[in-house]
Amino acid sequence: MQDIVFPTLSESFFLIPMTILSIFACIPISIKVLRGNKEPSNILTLIIALIGVLLSATSMVIAGPSLGAVYGGALTFDGMAIYSNFAVFGITALTLFLSESGVNTRGASFAEHVFLILLSAVGMLTLTSSNDLIVSFVGLEIMSIALYVLIGLGHEQLFSKEAAFKYFILGSFASAIFLYGIALIFGATGSTTISTLGLQGIILEAIHRANGVKKKAAKLLGITFRSMRYRVEKYGLSGPGDEDLVDE
Repeated sequence: MQDIVFPTLSESFFLIPMTILSIFACIPISIKVLRGNKEPSNILTLIIALIGVLLSATSMVIAGPSLGAVYGGALTFDGMAIYSNFAVFGITALTLFLSESGVNTRGASFAEHVFLILLSAVGMLTLTSSNDLIVSFVGLEIMSIALYVLIGLGHEQLFSKEAAFKYFILGSFASAIFLYGIALIFGATGSTTISTLGLQGIILEAIHRANGVKKKAAKLLGITFRSMRYRVEKYGLSGPGDEDLVDE
């Protein structure tokens, strides 16, 4: 049985941006609850949310890129992940500005609106920093569930509720298919770590060993995971050389 590996203090610093966003997402909605369900000022809510985004981005700059995968290989904060996270911060800030007087809130329920936007951003940060397919699924679900509710929160009533229901049904099917694919990959390779799959070419080797699989399909999947290899090598994770990959 594999021993449980607890994160070190230095690894915990890389989760500070997500933690800050989660805390600031709860502040406006907590103020509303403490005031007897009275909506706080939209400007105040917007300022609190923007401060959370700014502090989260600042903490990511201070933490800097990681030297390798952290949390037992579940997350990686390389150059590509950091650039993607800053794109998430920028999109989140722009969305907050547009939502302050948008048709989706009409000046009401803005605290819940901000809570869902920031929570969705947390899921995006998890998704862009994931180094494992299971963690990618978790980040995708955090983002998607917040978006389901955010769509249904609109004051268009009929259209927003219908859109939320359709999005939920389609998202549920997509999540199920994604999980099924992860199960197949784990069954064939014994791993769900993206860097392991890309660097060692385990998927390609397993398909070549399987019976009844066409060579073109094996090559196509091999190209996919070779692209993962390029991503990891380009942004600093060490791995085996090309001679360790299975020849096509």
